[in-house]
Amino acid sequence: MIHTLREFSAELGKLHNRQSDGASDSNLKERRYYQLLAYGDNDYRNRKCYSQVEIPKKSGGKRVLQIPGRNLKYLQRYLLTILEMGEVSTCSAAYVKGKTLVDHAKQHVGNNIVVKLDIENFFDCVQFHQVFRAIDKTLERSSLIGPHMKSYGDGEPAGKYFNNELSWYFSQFCTLNGKLPQGAPTSPLLSNMIFLSIDQTINDYCMKRNITYTRYSDDMIFSGNMYLGNIIFLVRDVLKKNGFCLNKDKIVVAGKGKQQKVTGIVVNEKPQVDKRYRRQIRKEIYYIGKFGIEEHLSRITIDRSVSRALEKQYLRELLGRINFVLHVDNANKEFRQYKAECMYLLERLPYFV
Repeated sequence: MIHTLREFSAELGKLHNRQSDGASDSNLKERRYYQLLAYGDNDYRNRKCYSQVEIPKKSGGKRVLQIPGRNLKYLQRYLLTILEMGEVSTCSAAYVKGKTLVDHAKQHVGNNIVVKLDIENFFDCVQFHQVFRAIDKTLERSSLIGPHMKSYGDGEPAGKYFNNELSWYFSQFCTLNGKLPQGAPTSPLLSNMIFLSIDQTINDYCMKRNITYTRYSDDMIFSGNMYLGNIIFLVRDVLKKNGFCLNKDKIVVAGKGKQQKVTGIVVNEKPQVDKRYRRQIRKEIYYIGKFGIEEHLSRITIDRSVSRALEKQYLRELLGRINFVLHVDNANKEFRQYKAECMYLLERLPYFV
């Protein structure tokens, strides 16, 4: 069993040796251990371990991702094998093995009212002590980790935690400036673990009132056949007590007469992709058939010169959108035909582009 950071470092060394079929000398063992100590320092992680990437949001603006370097990412992925023992609410639909967008949407099909709420700055609102507690509870469930208490001089009782040394270091390895970095492989699972008690509190309220509740990352979805207005005030108060904030600008209440959309899927009568989304694909397939892929692309791009590489990139992106429609509605014959046409065009392009 692993009890201390030094023992954890030795376990990482064994894993490295199994993968490289080599023997680790004492100097390498010490370097590995001191590297873990360095990862435990927030300033070091800020300076050495993360790079920022900006990606556009669908709603406008940009999302900033903090991408860990190769070695830290390797460490975080190994930690996932331990943290996967963590308890997650059944209401959580994102970042859960075996659950799909369609499975999530199906739970809200056919209800009279759908309410969508958004948690503002979800990952940034997570606090270090929440990560620490979630990890410590998970380590207690693991057969790989044993108990260990270390005094940090903070006056907290020794018996409060299971393994405060490993929990503290693991929490440091998975956070940046005390927050969950968007881009770290551990952040999605940890967010679900941290939200367990919140999900349970809200779901207990909903089950007593025949309301279906699911959460897909920062999107909270409620559906039922009666008035759901009170749910907004309940969620606002529960989130506030736990350090989170409801995004007032993204509250959506949709009755039967309106389009009820859950994580991009319309759920009024059956799971279906939005009509506009399907209409756009239909239009693109029509123009490809009428003008050919090269002429079609020259009409919709600023640069009139169309390369084979651009054709291939465009067709792959189009195929991805078609596959999304078929993922939601696998029996759609029209889009099965579109998929076949798109794949045929891709096969005709030179292999090396």
